[in-house]
Amino acid sequence: MTLQASDFFSCVVITVILFLYKYHIRLTKFDRWCLVASGVILILWWISKDAQFSNFLVQALICVGYAPTVIDIFREKKHNESFVLWGSYFIASVVSFVPVLFFGELISIVYSTRSTLMLLGMIFLLIKFKNKE
Repeated sequence: MTLQASDFFSCVVITVILFLYKYHIRLTKFDRWCLVASGVILILWWISKDAQFSNFLVQALICVGYAPTVIDIFREKKHNESFVLWGSYFIASVVSFVPVLFFGELISIVYSTRSTLMLLGMIFLLIKFKNKE
């Protein structure tokens, strides 16, 4: 099964589970705008057939997606975020540079760089506003 097919299958399974078990997801205004933006990116990809450009737009949208967490941390001057979770994401992003070293594809470079820099920034932010207990 290709990665795209497995992604599609995963989305279908999650949607069916959410529908069958009647999970209600409350989306914020920000969440709705991000969903609209992802839909626009999908339409642009269908029209242009330019996967690389669409991927760059998705990478930008992922960066925007960090905003609510960052804003909350700055506003509250504290956080309840897990260092283990964010650290695990960071380690995975560093490991994602392995294909970059072997293949050097632009999409891999952009993904790995965006991921590593954003996660490094988040970890520094978490350290700066570490909860004093």
